[in-house]
Amino acid sequence: MRMDESSSRALPRDDAQLISAIATGDAAAYARLHERHVAAARRLACLLTPDSGRAEELISLTFTRLHQVLRRGGGPRAALRPYLLTAVRRVARERQDRQRPDGQRRPDGQPREVVARTEATAATEAPAPDLGDPLAVDPDAADLAESRLARAFSSLPEP
Repeated sequence: MRMDESSSRALPRDDAQLISAIATGDAAAYARLHERHVAAARRLACLLTPDSGRAEELISLTFTRLHQVLRRGGGPRAALRPYLLTAVRRVARERQDRQRPDGQRRPDGQPREVVARTEATAATEAPAPDLGDPLAVDPDAADLAESRLARAFSSLPEP
């Protein structure tokens, strides 16, 4: 059996190097990044949905989208975990919004119809979903981006 070229090279150690390698198509780098962060994503998903099967679906969908974003060269350039956890919350919120009865409004006040039209337009314009820039866009995380706690957290070394 022929060994994949990416598996024969030494894997980078930090998120920034892994993210760069993923953008060039290195499947082993993605596997390493997934392995490094999946437990944190699973803990959050289990908090967001009580059903373990739905939590696993949420994790799978989030990592699929993340892979697409990183392969296109998008997403974070370094620390992945804050981006990933925000993405898990966003995907969970999308799934909740889809399950609401017609006519109900989302927590941000937008009617579901507006959101559905926006998502349909975005789906026709971009082949792969974009998880966005979570610290700049996510209202739950925006206030924390410049806090001392956020700066302290981002200064910690990668696990």
